[in-house]
Amino acid sequence: FLGFALPLPDRRWGTSAFGWQQLNIDPYYREETFSLSHGGRWHRELAQAEVLLGGSAKLLRRSFGGFPEAGNAKTGLAATGLADPALAKNGMTAFDMDLGTQLRWRRHYALGLAVSHLPEPNVAFTSAAKDPLYRRMNLGLSYRSLLSVLNAEYSNRVSGAGTRDHVMTLGAER
Repeated sequence: FLGFALPLPDRRWGTSAFGWQQLNIDPYYREETFSLSHGGRWHRELAQAEVLLGGSAKLLRRSFGGFPEAGNAKTGLAATGLADPALAKNGMTAFDMDLGTQLRWRRHYALGLAVSHLPEPNVAFTSAAKDPLYRRMNLGLSYRSLLSVLNAEYSNRVSGAGTRDHVMTLGAER
């Protein structure tokens, strides 16, 4: 992983960032994510409150290494003599995006919303297959005092079985 964040000279323009993550199982599989992010305050004055906005644009890449099976696919144990459509393509690329916002008021309260995988990119190795990264939404509320932090989060996402998961998390810190 490599990441770089740069607060812009005039604080009101926020902070920009770049990230690169690579996962390998050499020489069989490779996964890369390139991301460009930006976040900062929204400049509209609200009574004792501030609004923060942020987002990331990501390029997702996955690929297989070279296999003999790529040029001679198998059906069971028998060779077909045809190229395997997933292995011969040697990878896929997809665009992804995340967005988030937070409202802070009275120095003690915060309400946040984050949406991951907004376009629900298809990361399947063949165009005929479907392997989407399903959209995920998180909504959180926190109260921060001098001695403790209390928070609650609601998360909503599609599970691997295709059903929608709803998760509620409560936390306290002293």
